[in-house]
Amino acid sequence: MTFSNNELFQKGLPDCRQMVSNLNVDRSLENGSSEFGFPNQQLEIREAIRQASIYCGVPAGMEATKVAEATLNDMEQRGEYVRQLAVKAHDA
Repeated sequence: MTFSNNELFQKGLPDCRQMVSNLNVDRSLENGSSEFGFPNQQLEIREAIRQASIYCGVPAGMEATKVAEATLNDMEQRGEYVRQLAVKAHDA
């Protein structure tokens, strides 16, 4: 089963609301957040891992990168994620 970005966006909204509150999600949506912003969210995850590498050390950052990659691979296999780049990390 595969999902479009919009379907994934709608499916993830309840989780977002639970984590950051209805008020914050509603404000984000009112300010133009949408499934179109998903690539920016990926960049934010990368940036968070980069910052963790600086503050926690490169080994911790490398481990975080492996965990993120495994999570994306699992999501892709379940049809919950469509990779934006054609090359996976282990293929590069």
